[in-house]
Amino acid sequence: MSACATGLFGIIRTLMSTSRVIVFVATLAATAGIVYFAIPSSPAPKQTDEVVLAREAPATQPGTLLELRVNDRDVPARVIVAPEQLTEAVRRPPAPTDDAAVLLALPMEFEFNVQGGGLESPVDVAFINASGEVVNTSPLAAGPLGEVRASDKAMFALLLPYKKADALGIRHGVTITLPDLKSAKVDLPSLPIVNMSLGGVDHTLEVADDMLETMVGLMYRDAMPAHRGMIFAFPHEQPLAFYMRNTRIPLDVIYVAEAGAVVSVVTLKPFDETSSPSAGPARYVIELNAGEAAKLGIKAGDKLTLPDLAQQSKADKN
Repeated sequence: MSACATGLFGIIRTLMSTSRVIVFVATLAATAGIVYFAIPSSPAPKQTDEVVLAREAPATQPGTLLELRVNDRDVPARVIVAPEQLTEAVRRPPAPTDDAAVLLALPMEFEFNVQGGGLESPVDVAFINASGEVVNTSPLAAGPLGEVRASDKAMFALLLPYKKADALGIRHGVTITLPDLKSAKVDLPSLPIVNMSLGGVDHTLEVADDMLETMVGLMYRDAMPAHRGMIFAFPHEQPLAFYMRNTRIPLDVIYVAEAGAVVSVVTLKPFDETSSPSAGPARYVIELNAGEAAKLGIKAGDKLTLPDLAQQSKADKN
């Protein structure tokens, strides 16, 4: 499944009760089954308290070069969708150039901030909703104190060289033709993996255990090899619900309780945004190619031996 997930307000309470300023603060929508993020407009977060620490700027520019259509003009842009790159890019965005803008494509609409850490000069930022309509534009000052915020729910942040937004006529209410991410070739995330036996067959599972990784999930994949999949780890048992936004391949979704008991199994079709909830509280979700759960004989009530996700994830991400 693509964007993941949960209908639980327990995570909200947990996050909001901490004193930490996190890159993303989740506000979860129970009926949509999706994690919404809002980035607080508070002072710059303390480095030691963040969930994701700052990294050195990559040697090569991240993103996939695609084209936008702005007022009858084609605008090349490096589109960033991978969770690790997005987490970094909202704080330390790559600089746009005259040859290519930068488009941060989030998994869904929510209000968020973009900071100017890593920029050497100011840039223009246009926040855009899922329909392609510009929500607001603002100059972003260079440096860690620079910060701009979407004035309403947005799904994209378009970064342009300073004053180029005006030159292109990009302003509130203008509609931009965005790349079709349902079919475009995009950079995919690189996640830690674990091995797990399912139905007596060894499987290799990618681990999604932070909020952006969980939201993106298996979006944008054109295929998945046999005996491969993804496992999602949540902080505690809770009602969960997945759907298939931007997910190109059919999937079996296996909801699993904390002790390893299978709660329920559903098969989801590509791009189906109907929320499919678990039959009861679950802490883990395993996604396999559609039909594989039935072939392996996996059904509600079965007991699975879960891998040590916390240890594996921590080791692979360090």
